[in-house]
Amino acid sequence: MATADIISEIQAILGPGGVLTGDDVRSRSAGWLTREPLRAAALLRPRSTEEVSEVLRICQTAGQPVVPHGGLTGLVEGGLALEHEIALSLELMNTIEQVDADGLTMTVEAGV
Repeated sequence: MATADIISEIQAILGPGGVLTGDDVRSRSAGWLTREPLRAAALLRPRSTEEVSEVLRICQTAGQPVVPHGGLTGLVEGGLALEHEIALSLELMNTIEQVDADGLTMTVEAGV
């Protein structure tokens, strides 16, 4: 399956704003250690664990490389993605689910 076909299938799952391509991807930095733009074929932005699971299933079935994007603070540049790869960001999974003031803990989604 071609990368463009994979991206189209994923767009149907993630909906509006869930998949960035072209200039929307290139306008993002590849990491904090470089001024290079992100070069991935697409940047996927799921909103739930279920969406992450479905996206990864599609990519694995198609043999599509996926590069995880967290805070992009790694010193080993593990978030650098090539043109044929897809980046997966959890930035839209940004809900604070619970604050426990007594226990001094929080339960948050990965993008918080």
